[in-house]
Amino acid sequence: MKESSTVAMRSVVLFFTCIQVISMTLGLSSDPRISQHFDYETYTAKRLRQLAHQILPTGNILQLATSLGETELVTYLNKTGLATSVSEITPLTLFGPSNAALAAVSPAVRTQLDHNPAAAFAIFSYHIADDEVLSSDFVNEQLLKTKLGLDIRINVYPLTNATTASGRPIQVVDNVATNGVLHELSALMLPPGGTISQVLAEVPDLSILLSAIKAAGMSDMLSAFEPYTLFAPTNQAFQALPAGEWSQLLRNTTRLQEVLGYHVARGTTYSAGIGPQMTIPVLSGSLAVVKEGSMVTVNNTARVTFSDLSATNGVVHLIDSVLFLTG
Repeated sequence: MKESSTVAMRSVVLFFTCIQVISMTLGLSSDPRISQHFDYETYTAKRLRQLAHQILPTGNILQLATSLGETELVTYLNKTGLATSVSEITPLTLFGPSNAALAAVSPAVRTQLDHNPAAAFAIFSYHIADDEVLSSDFVNEQLLKTKLGLDIRINVYPLTNATTASGRPIQVVDNVATNGVLHELSALMLPPGGTISQVLAEVPDLSILLSAIKAAGMSDMLSAFEPYTLFAPTNQAFQALPAGEWSQLLRNTTRLQEVLGYHVARGTTYSAGIGPQMTIPVLSGSLAVVKEGSMVTVNNTARVTFSDLSATNGVVHLIDSVLFLTG
């Protein structure tokens, strides 16, 4: 213990020495022009917080979750038998839903968590990633392999100042334990149901869209590794089209591809990455997206009725109207 304390003290001394060297080198206290490009106070405060987490963590991830008051998470880790993994395996990263996040899950998910041990094990296995990944390691579209075998997708959205794990906002980062790190989530992650094409096949209300994608020869694209965001019109949206318009689209493959391309954006844009007003480039142009509270509208015509349906290669948002190019 004395040796560990000595190492910790040396780390502290080295850190403050580095800070002093940076200060003298850049002249931060005397040259206001530099402060416009480098916020010394913010940088120092951030490094001190990181240092406090990183020096001499005293417990494993399970103990850390307990000390942070994440009682619901700890309960489920114990019930699923995953407590041993997060206590002994090193290194690893746990994306831990907060108590509030677990309290807010839907009745259907709650039933699976409480009465289906295999489902609960799968869900929480998906929250445990291999290796220790700190927030400073996060990059947009990063994939992290989990104990379940499926990847968590990290997205970094500068516009909304949000970082997500499979679409769920990470609200507290870098709680460091002796065997890894815990990041706190504001919602429970659900493992993706396959590629975008496979997800569409599992949602009955998207069957017309799926048939359109097949007719347009776009199934392979939406099954590939490259991530996409799909604004997916429901069956009711297609059925609301003027009489004959849908049949005309099916007879014109080029036009059908153009219309469907107007619903597909490259990259993964979860709802947490959508700002109050933004333009999202799509394969056939661009979309004007407006977010007011929890409501998202596209081109002032389509409303997002269900958001953040995760796929292994992106995300699907259900919308209540078919989008058409104008002009």
